[in-house]
Amino acid sequence: MSGKNVLSAALPLLAATLQSGCMTSNPGESCTVEGAQFLSESATETQICNLFEAKLSEAMEDEGAGSNLAMSIEIEKTGTINASIAKMTGSDPATYPTISVDVMDRPLNLSDVERLAVSAAEAIQSEDARKAASTE
Repeated sequence: MSGKNVLSAALPLLAATLQSGCMTSNPGESCTVEGAQFLSESATETQICNLFEAKLSEAMEDEGAGSNLAMSIEIEKTGTINASIAKMTGSDPATYPTISVDVMDRPLNLSDVERLAVSAAEAIQSEDARKAASTE
């Protein structure tokens, strides 16, 4: 599934999660994972979400960075891992570009989840800065 299709498929779920008031610090409520079985290391969806959110917060230098975000992580058998992220702004979720990490020379592992989170943090900060600059 391409990044564009992942985002299209994930938006209704992300919007429903955001609008239902389920945005808490519990990763199981704000983060979903598809394809966990394609990681070379055994990890549950909750463990993957916890790792992703912790690394995202660390990279953004904000402990609560993930608290107002809904995340959908898709791990593909072909060696790609995607993250679709949305943030509530007013009554509508604001979506960020889908972030992907591709690995061709080895199976995906938990360090790739961490790399994805760091890339996502950079994209979120960049997009937020761009939006802030355009409203000035």
